[in-house]
Amino acid sequence: MLPPIAVSSQDIEAGVRATAQQFYDDLNTALLTGNVAAINALTAPNCGCRSLVNTITQTYAKRERFVDASFAVKSINVESFAGAGANAEVRYSLSAGRVLNAAGTQVDTSQPFPNGHSLLFILKVGDHWIVEQNTLLSQASP
Repeated sequence: MLPPIAVSSQDIEAGVRATAQQFYDDLNTALLTGNVAAINALTAPNCGCRSLVNTITQTYAKRERFVDASFAVKSINVESFAGAGANAEVRYSLSAGRVLNAAGTQVDTSQPFPNGHSLLFILKVGDHWIVEQNTLLSQASP
């Protein structure tokens, strides 16, 4: 892995904000299609988010698929700058979803998570941004 490079706080904020949004966009793509390549490329191998990525991979490997589950970002607040990175405090919702098997039969459901609150630590490494860690803070009140 290449060492972080020096960047301005404005560049860090823009990069962290864009990467945080891309993180949720890539999770939505993975939920919809089973293709986890983009989310894997955007996240560090030891990121806590990889457990969700593994669940998606295992679900599609069983010829099952997610329906109606998707993340929606409500807000991104960039804070706690550290070197060439920063934390992104993200408030989001996750809609209720279903898992269907190859025959279209529902085999599982998930409850909505309307007030998700996570902290992403995002770092610029070389010429790209990486989500190093995703920490669920709490299910915040409305």
